[in-house]
Amino acid sequence: ESGGELSISMNAADNKAVVEVRDRGGGIDEKIASKIFDPFYTTKEKGTGLGLSVAFNVAQAHDGTLELLETGPNGSRFKITLPLTN
Repeated sequence: ESGGELSISMNAADNKAVVEVRDRGGGIDEKIASKIFDPFYTTKEKGTGLGLSVAFNVAQAHDGTLELLETGPNGSRFKITLPLTN
């Protein structure tokens, strides 16, 4: 959908960069939440199902994580964690 609100915050904790991304959309149906990082899984008519899958794999390739923290009728919140280097 167009419009809406997206917020991004970043901090450092335990020698890791932590980025949280929150939207104020309709949320992700709990029935499909466990599948959103699967390659080629999409609910979009013209989607490829690669966006979150690629982001998940990029985070892992850099010893990080990407996870869905919460979702509901008021939006979703994701957390990306990547190690900090000196």
